[in-house]
Amino acid sequence: MLVFKKTLGGITNNRTINLKILILITVKPISIYIILRIIRSLIIIKEGQTMKSILFSFKGRIGRKQFFLGIGCMLLQTLILFLLLSMTFNPETPVPGPAGFAILAIMMILNTWQSFALYTKRFHDRNKSGWWVLISLVPLIGAIWIIVECGFLKGSDEENRFGENPILNK
Repeated sequence: MLVFKKTLGGITNNRTINLKILILITVKPISIYIILRIIRSLIIIKEGQTMKSILFSFKGRIGRKQFFLGIGCMLLQTLILFLLLSMTFNPETPVPGPAGFAILAIMMILNTWQSFALYTKRFHDRNKSGWWVLISLVPLIGAIWIIVECGFLKGSDEENRFGENPILNK
């Protein structure tokens, strides 16, 4: 518990506030909201396309900017889940509690789904089948292939079998 002194017009009030509840209720959601608004305003997303469709849908194409935006959102999400995970550790043992294992399972499922969705749409932008995402399961070579193919190589300029060019239709 923490005691704050608040002065309003010469009158002093003593208030006892649980700092953790105050931070969880006000500061974290507001700061996350502000960060996401800034990211969204910096990167132009195709009209009608939301972060939900970028991170969870396997249909369509995305450009490199949208790909890296999705990676950034995944990293932010993972950071938040790791912070939640750190709250579940028992101080006597270096093992998370049952809630920690649930958070780990959620994190693994979310990150796997989202990364496969991002990779699939980048392969679609390169006019390749989404099944190329399975190359990521090959140790070392797969990771290098995914980084080069999805992160650095330009997508096809014209419309392909997976949709219109995401760069031209902002």
